[in-house]
Amino acid sequence: MQFCERRRCRDVDHPERRSELGLGDGGEPLEVSDRACNQFSRTTGDLQANAIPFVGQYGVRPLAMKPQPVAARSGEFDPKKPSIVTLVWSEAFDFNRAALSPEVRAKIDADVLPKLKDFAEIRYINVQGHSDLLGSPTYNQELSEKRAAVVRDYLVAQGASADKIEIYGYGKTMPVKSCRDEKDRRALIECLAPNRRVQIEIQGLLRASSAGR
Repeated sequence: MQFCERRRCRDVDHPERRSELGLGDGGEPLEVSDRACNQFSRTTGDLQANAIPFVGQYGVRPLAMKPQPVAARSGEFDPKKPSIVTLVWSEAFDFNRAALSPEVRAKIDADVLPKLKDFAEIRYINVQGHSDLLGSPTYNQELSEKRAAVVRDYLVAQGASADKIEIYGYGKTMPVKSCRDEKDRRALIECLAPNRRVQIEIQGLLRASSAGR
């Protein structure tokens, strides 16, 4: 077998290239065959060519390509979509009563009915009735349901859509005030007044003219 004339090849100084050609780890240029030098030169050229970015290579974007719009993630504000707004209103009832007092009716007229007109679309109206802790659980449950029902009927009579309204009675299970230190019954009844309440929750899409208020 004939071998090419051996000569010194400085292209194989780099340790990685020496290892690729099986030339060892010596620090000085080695005397290798022309074939080894030519082989290494071709390998080096290929590696240099592969180092040049090209269209389609991972991480390389063509200059003419425009960045794609990113959709808004959940919870981010999108000005093109209307906001969902929840309004909550609460008012107390007289002790052991389910009828609307003139004061409660007047507050619904002033606080709730005008807000209904601000909605372009109403998703639901929840009317929740509550009672205080005085009395049996069964009696208070029925009383809380009656309070919710009478408010629903009044809203419907004033133009609210009946099919959007749902009523719930929670009895004495969700108090907002405990009044544990009150020993006198009259004082206790007065202290527990905030628990004898109806809460109205409205959720929907506001009209454009009302969204900035």
